[in-house]
Amino acid sequence: MPSEGDEVRLDAIIRPLDDPGPTERERSSVTVVVPAELLAEPEPEPEPEPEPEPEPEPEPEPQPRRTRAPTRHRALATLGVLGAVLIAAYVGGQAWATQSVAPGVTVLGVDVGGLSSNEANSAIRTMANEVNSVPVRLEIAGVAAEFLPGEAGLRVDASATLARVVGFTLDPRRLLAHLNGGGPVEPVVAVERGTLTGAVGKAAGFLDRRQQSATVTLDGARAVVAGGTPSVAIDRDATARLVLDSWPEAVAIVPVAQVVQPEIPQATAQEFQEKINGQILSAPVTLVGPNGKVTLEPERWVQFARIESAQGTLNLVVDGAALAADLLAEMPTLNNEPRGASVSFDAAHQLVIDDGLPGRTIDTTALGQRVVKAASTATRTSAIPYETTAVAPPTQNVNIDDLKELVSEFSTPLPYIPIRTKNLVHAANKISNVIVPPGGTFDLTEVLSPITIAGGYFPAGVITDGIHTEGVGGGLSQMATTVYNAAYFAGFDILEHREHSVYFTRYPAGREATIYTGQINMVFKNDTPYAAIMSAYVEDSRLYVDIWSTTYYRVETSASPRSNVRYPGTTVVAGPDCVPSKAGQPGFTITNYRKVYVADTLVKDEQDRWTYRPDNAIECE
Repeated sequence: MPSEGDEVRLDAIIRPLDDPGPTERERSSVTVVVPAELLAEPEPEPEPEPEPEPEPEPEPEPQPRRTRAPTRHRALATLGVLGAVLIAAYVGGQAWATQSVAPGVTVLGVDVGGLSSNEANSAIRTMANEVNSVPVRLEIAGVAAEFLPGEAGLRVDASATLARVVGFTLDPRRLLAHLNGGGPVEPVVAVERGTLTGAVGKAAGFLDRRQQSATVTLDGARAVVAGGTPSVAIDRDATARLVLDSWPEAVAIVPVAQVVQPEIPQATAQEFQEKINGQILSAPVTLVGPNGKVTLEPERWVQFARIESAQGTLNLVVDGAALAADLLAEMPTLNNEPRGASVSFDAAHQLVIDDGLPGRTIDTTALGQRVVKAASTATRTSAIPYETTAVAPPTQNVNIDDLKELVSEFSTPLPYIPIRTKNLVHAANKISNVIVPPGGTFDLTEVLSPITIAGGYFPAGVITDGIHTEGVGGGLSQMATTVYNAAYFAGFDILEHREHSVYFTRYPAGREATIYTGQINMVFKNDTPYAAIMSAYVEDSRLYVDIWSTTYYRVETSASPRSNVRYPGTTVVAGPDCVPSKAGQPGFTITNYRKVYVADTLVKDEQDRWTYRPDNAIECE
């Protein structure tokens, strides 16, 4: 039995970390020395003094008590021994746990589970040396600064870390880890705060930046980026705390900082650069137009380009005026002067319409952007932008589309009088292509004037006061008759006309007209919504007048029988200008009727009554 004052000695089982530990044999048992007082027989408690008997009544003799003190003392002693044994066993278990690392334990990813304390010591020191030699990297906004942990007063303490995994402890979790498996154990970090603050401050001085907006410029047919850094202001104290909290688990750390991006960040500029180089300037652009097409290599048009920035947006701008001048110098026909619409008649007397040509001038304000837009598409093709001048109509207030069909035609036979026919051919040329707009009038005298020799006419037979004679423009009354009938069947309003004084069988009786400058005229009005164009020509011994327009009226005509017939006699004429002639047609009276419809609605119901004189023979004195 141990003597009084003996104590349990733990130094026999708790050894320094570099102690190789107990031998296999020693590990088979644990000796615990228990204090002697815990093993001695407990002394019996003294019996209490009897209380004095009260006076005056006598009390009966007290009965002797049975004491249980020895039993209680023995129970307490037994419990003490058991507690000591349990404590010793627990301490012994913890001491046993120091001989190896619990399974599943890792330190910074290094698996030390199940290693002996010596093996764990070696592994943890190797890990600490490696971690302590890896630079800490502070990186922000694409810029980094590094320092070794030792330069920042940081160190993984291998000995302290080893103590965490195999050092003696009364923490029950150690034993549980040996039974159930452990997990990650944080390393012990030693820090010199002043050194850490200094290292972070030095790195922050390198990382702090002033804001610089990115620029994109053109170098030939390539876009080049420069600048584009944000302003960076490192919070030294917060970053030092972050490093201390993060290391050694993390060696790449984003410092605490205020970062303000520039108007054009570098990423935005690089994205724009990629678009310019990868798409816009990657291949030729083709521009097409009514006057031709041009193919532009990037090197050609980019010389007129620049890159501009506005409100954080980058744009490729092309000087359209300079580019247009370059294109026109090579191909002047890209622009053209306007050509007005016109109408004419071909050799078959069919209407030929020239829609004209609008004037086109390259739109220099749109050309540059059109090139950039074309370069952004898959086809890389677009239209040449033009400013246009509208086509001028052949006559003011005329819609050339009205002239679509032949709405009326009339012809009269020609007598074989060549000089007279010449006058009619000349007159026909003047009438052809005359356009009568809606609401406009056709004045035959005005169109044919001047009816003079200088005006291209010749002397030919005329009737003056019923007498056959000669005059300049003789035969133009046949043109008046033919024009009158063409207008008549077109349904136009007849404003002026007068029949001949004597009847000629080559004309419809009572539906004909003559002309005499200054006195007798033939005038009609185009009272339809459509423009009309006149065509007159001599062909196959006949005089033709055609009217082309859009059909509007439908005309029905009829004539009364001839009445009041009077046969010709003889008239004697004196004077040098007398021209003898044979008797012609008798005189008579006739009425012509015209009904004009729009669709099925009657809009005009007219009649024209005329009396001819007999065409007497002329004898000269």
